[in-house]
Amino acid sequence: MNIEYPPNLDVYFDILGFSQLEFIPNSFEYVVDEDMLVDQEAPERMSKLDVNANFFLNAGSMVQIWVLVIALYPLIRLLASI
Repeated sequence: MNIEYPPNLDVYFDILGFSQLEFIPNSFEYVVDEDMLVDQEAPERMSKLDVNANFFLNAGSMVQIWVLVIALYPLIRLLASI
């Protein structure tokens, strides 16, 4: 959202690195050609946080986590039944 958060919440998000997950590589960076993307300007708040306006370039690591969880769930269920 393009709103200003209270200072204490900004500090909390900075400490936890909220939704960044920079330690997980973004596989969409290698799949999506940035030249083919529609040039979109990010809202002011996103620009301050150095976030791109494109979904694929922002959500790649989160999508990878969901794929990993969905892939590991049957394995965990199988191991739990043994």
